[in-house]
Amino acid sequence: MPRSRSLPKHWTDDDEVTYERRVAEERERMALEIVELFEAAIPEQVVRIQMSDWAEAHRILPSNLTPLPGPFRWRVTPYMREIADCLSEDSPVRKVAVRKASQIAYNAALVENWIGYTIDVAPGSMMFVGSDAGMAETTVELRIDNMIETSGIAHKIAAQTAHLKRTGRRSGDTKSRKDFPGGFLMAIGPRSGGKLRSFPIRYLIFDEIEAYPQNIGGGAMGKTADEGDPIRLAEQRTVAFERTRKILYGSTPLIAAGSRIDPLFARGDQRYYYVPCKHCGHMQVLHWRIEREDGKPFYPLKYEVDEMGRLIRDSVHYECQACGGHWTNADKSRFLQRGEWRPTAEPMEEGFRSYQISALYSPVGMRSWQSICQEWIDCREGRDVTKLRAFVNLTLGESFEERGEAPEHSLIMARKEGYQSEQLLVDDNGLITEIVAAERPDRALFCTIGADIQADRIECEIVAWGVDAESWSLGYHVLPGDTSQASACWQNLRTLITSWHSGMPVMKALIDSGYNAPMVYRFCSEFTGALPSKGDDKVGSSKRIFQRGKIDSAPIELVRLETGHLKLELYSFLRIGTVDGRPPTELLRGYCHFPLDYAEAYYRQLTSEDRRREVDRRGRSKMIWHLPSGRRNEALDVRVYAMGALYVFAGDVCDFLELDQIEWGVFWGHAETQMAKTLDLSVAGG
Repeated sequence: MPRSRSLPKHWTDDDEVTYERRVAEERERMALEIVELFEAAIPEQVVRIQMSDWAEAHRILPSNLTPLPGPFRWRVTPYMREIADCLSEDSPVRKVAVRKASQIAYNAALVENWIGYTIDVAPGSMMFVGSDAGMAETTVELRIDNMIETSGIAHKIAAQTAHLKRTGRRSGDTKSRKDFPGGFLMAIGPRSGGKLRSFPIRYLIFDEIEAYPQNIGGGAMGKTADEGDPIRLAEQRTVAFERTRKILYGSTPLIAAGSRIDPLFARGDQRYYYVPCKHCGHMQVLHWRIEREDGKPFYPLKYEVDEMGRLIRDSVHYECQACGGHWTNADKSRFLQRGEWRPTAEPMEEGFRSYQISALYSPVGMRSWQSICQEWIDCREGRDVTKLRAFVNLTLGESFEERGEAPEHSLIMARKEGYQSEQLLVDDNGLITEIVAAERPDRALFCTIGADIQADRIECEIVAWGVDAESWSLGYHVLPGDTSQASACWQNLRTLITSWHSGMPVMKALIDSGYNAPMVYRFCSEFTGALPSKGDDKVGSSKRIFQRGKIDSAPIELVRLETGHLKLELYSFLRIGTVDGRPPTELLRGYCHFPLDYAEAYYRQLTSEDRRREVDRRGRSKMIWHLPSGRRNEALDVRVYAMGALYVFAGDVCDFLELDQIEWGVFWGHAETQMAKTLDLSVAGG
């Protein structure tokens, strides 16, 4: 055996073996001592800070972004604490879905706190996917940068020095990217397919996912390949961190059909926040509406109005579902602190929690119950579907059911009443000689007409209107004739527009100009009372659902109607009554009356279309009105135009009264007064 150069020459082989053994033993002893030193320096249990504790220790809320500035405290929004701790590093929860209203401190309590906690305590790769790229960058610039600065962690955000020296730009501290020790934050939009696929991500935030496209890519002429669902693309980036990843899905819901947040909420354990009654202690969820066992709705949030219809603020209170005790908005400070989240379902996926929260829980100092009741009053007075949808989405945090599916025609036909429709007598030339009037409804005030132009006929309906849009169909007429020339059908339509029906004048008529527009323009320009109209689903606003515009070829105005809105409203009116099982005492607001002699074909046409969701190749989702093959829809079209004529007339009256928008209460009061005068004059003159 060759000897080591460092060993004495006189050592035997046994001496060398003994030496090597002793050296090994000494090395083992020293290694054990080092391990003991390290173990002594490490605490027996690693204490990991919770996200909720970090927030209270570091966050300062700025006055420019919140009505409650100052140190962050969970006692203000205690319902957010459990959700926040689901995102803590040691929580076994891997996915969290929050279906939410506005004004419940979601961004400050969850999004901002989680990003700050990640930068400071649990670093890793993080991606924030906003509703679009611009909104994602705005969120970083206005909210995240402010949070980083006021939380004392700005020193952890580092620009890449080499890049800064070379280009003069900071690549590690921008509106779309923040680099920090152990990780980074990237802010993108849902259409950034390349970025959604490119980076392994441990932490993922989906913000306002209802605005995401169903699919990205698939450009015009097929130049861009379909890339798929942006949520699925981003989720795939977390697969490498399957055991430690965290995903937050958050959104205010929009339309129920095609909702993204609703299926995610259903996939989790569907938690609701239970709070105790201050009188009896009964734990309950705050609801706007509750369906009782007897089928009658119960509204726990109560209010009263004065004789002018104005909210009496002191009357607003919440009624306990158990004892009937009253709570005020100020009581939130007490019962919110004592609330708790309770799951109501088994999750479809392990480690998946889902939460629902409405603005009824908004803390004192933010959204009050009084403002919620006022918003509801405004929705009801204006009969505005757009406002109602905003109330359901933003205040209740629920998806809006667009009742675009057609009501069952047989149920509406079964409500035919005991009056006959008006009849037309014509001479040998087909011209109207007499209108045999229908019986006048007691509550009706005036009429409008809607007309649809076809090649060989004009179809029109005379609709009488009463307060709160109660309506009576007085007559549905098919006027035969060649509409491309001045035939009898045009003369008969003029006779109907200029005549009184059941003792009431026609205040406005809208003629569909989608077919043979030049003839429609010529007809309408020859006398007052009729306007050409065209359906357009893009012109609506919360104030009016129509717009007037000039026509270059005629000295009259064209009325563009948001016909989709009117169809939704009509279908909601058609459901009032026996379709919804309501008692007769509630059959006034928007209720539609029909005569005894209308055939089944009329009701089939009136309910011929339904509303469906359509997704184009670029993933853009939109709702369309679908007419099944072989079905006719003239009755639906002319009723929509008659409703549009009501809106135009109401707009004219409110303009005359110098109002900024249609105020239905004022309009109906004015109509009652003026029509009474008009009828008195007609009786005196007749």
